[in-house]
Parts: sequence; structure tokens; C-alpha cells
Amino acid sequence: MRILITNDDGVTAPGIHALLDWTLCALPVILRNAPEEGCFPAGPLDVTVIAPLEEQSARSQALNLRAPFKIRRKEWPEFPGIRVFGVGSTPADCVRFGLYGLEESFDLVLSGINRGYNVGGDLVYSGTVGAVYESASAGIPSVALSTDPETLEGVYDSLDMAFRYIVTHDLLSRHLLYNVNLPPCPQGLYITRQGGPYYMDHLVPDGANHYRQVGYCAYEDTHTTELDTDAVTAHCISITPLTLNRTDMAVYEALRNET
Repeated sequence: MRILITNDDGVTAPGIHALLDWTLCALPVILRNAPEEGCFPAGPLDVTVIAPLEEQSARSQALNLRAPFKIRRKEWPEFPGIRVFGVGSTPADCVRFGLYGLEESFDLVLSGINRGYNVGGDLVYSGTVGAVYESASAGIPSVALSTDPETLEGVYDSLDMAFRYIVTHDLLSRHLLYNVNLPPCPQGLYITRQGGPYYMDHLVPDGANHYRQVGYCAYEDTHTTELDTDAVTAHCISITPLTLNRTDMAVYEALRNET
């Protein structure tokens, strides 16, 4: 089984090291219970890490189309035999380098573990999510993973719980693209839909002719674990199926029926 790991926090971020460690140590155990007819092929894991050289948060699915970008081979002594590449571009370009630069195929793409939850309206901006949009567009089962912005403590337990659910219910054969938030010490797990605004920004002066975006929390509790925002706030894992097609099908059908 061939797995590509990427992120938007950068190739040196603790979250991507934690995700690789969990993938090598814990995921094979979980996959033993995967349905035989599911999307996970049998056999040992072959993992490649391709991540930005520098932090690329809030870059969404942006591509660098104007200039060549740098690729650097990295050595992680604690993970012998794992290929690691640093890419001088966006998370989406990291995926594209794997697919179209290395010209390789993958059975699964994991993006993260992001430092900070990706919920609600933030999904539009997230480079973590942008990476899996790129891989899912190429027909690869893909999962974006995010956790508490302050600590990775307890995230392995959350990963175990989330992927046992994903594998047991064969989610990645039923749909290609998921966004998963992993609170430490989770109090439960919910299938969710995207919530409303979570963070918003003020633009404040920052010197002559400069402005800086300063974020603030705009979350409003709707008291339901149907939304990713509420589930995560309740310290529960949220698993949200995302769509590649941005057409509003209800409006489309209504307008078509009017003509």
C-alpha cells in the first residue's frame, strides 16, 4: 500500500513527524480489520513524505505556475528508508510533485497533522485541506487531519479512534475526500457537516501604508454535534465528507426546471 504524507505547516513541523510515526506503527494494525473488498490493498506500507520547505498555511489549493520551485531531499534518521522531500511551494504542489514530478501513484494521501483545527469557513483557506482536494481530484482517497493548536499530546489516541471508524465503515471506498479534526482525549466521534464562521479577521494599521490581518474567534455555539465546529468544541472527533464539485445542485436543478 503506497501512502503520501504532506502538510501545510512545513516539512520540519512536529505534526508531520507524528503522523509518519503513527502511520508506520499504528495504521498497519488498524488495517488488519479492513474489509477485503475495500480500498486498502494488502501488503506492507510504502510511505513517501512530500511537504513544503516553509509554512504554507492559508494557501488553500494554490499552485505556483509562474516560476520553477526548489525540491530538496531530506534525511530523517529516526525514519530510515522513508523518502522525504521538501518542496519550495504550496501543499497542492507537493501533491503534484509526487504525482507528476516523481510520476508515482498512491493508494492514500494523508495531510497533516495540522497545528490548529480546520473547521467551518476555514476549510476554504486551509492548505492542509487544499492538499487533499488536489489528490482527491486525481482520484486518490484522501484525508486532511488537524488537531489542537497548542499540543500534540493525546493525538495518537484520536488518530486510532478516527481511523478505526474510517476502516471499519469503509468510508474511503464510499467517498474519496474527508476532513478530520482530532481533539486530544476525545469524548466521542461524529460524522459532521461544515459549520459556519469560526475565525474572522480585523485589518489593522501596521506602519506606513501597511495593514495586518488579526484574527478573532467568531464561533457561535448551535448546540448540535451535526456541525464540525460544535463537535470539536465539545471535544469530539469530527469526520466531514467534502465535495469536489462546487455546484449548488439544489439551485442548479431549480433553475433548470424553470426553463
